[in-house]
Amino acid sequence: MFAYAIYQFASAAIIPVKPDYLSVAGGGQSVDLISDMQQRGIDIKVHTILPTFCVERQRLDRQLIADLRTSYGELVSSPIPRSQMLAEAPAHRQTVFEYDPGYRNQATIAYQQLVDRVYNG
Repeated sequence: MFAYAIYQFASAAIIPVKPDYLSVAGGGQSVDLISDMQQRGIDIKVHTILPTFCVERQRLDRQLIADLRTSYGELVSSPIPRSQMLAEAPAHRQTVFEYDPGYRNQATIAYQQLVDRVYNG
């Protein structure tokens, strides 16, 4: 019931999905719930499905991201790679952009791409 209330106050949703089967299944349930809300007249859409904590060299991660893209196409954004820097930034009370102002880390670059995606579309 709580999720229904959230969807009434948002126009779009970003659905984060870790590359594991339970998280991907949960992401699919979120997409289905949003579709149900649309049928009930609530004006919300899925803006982005965001793969997070991804390790490119892991075969399972690559396969699950490919499966997401097969199922949801352009809704799936570039993945956010797993990064120690992402864990360190909050400990220093900084955003990833403040902690890595030179954009040296791939995770920072991926988050900037997400910001650009949200603001441009």
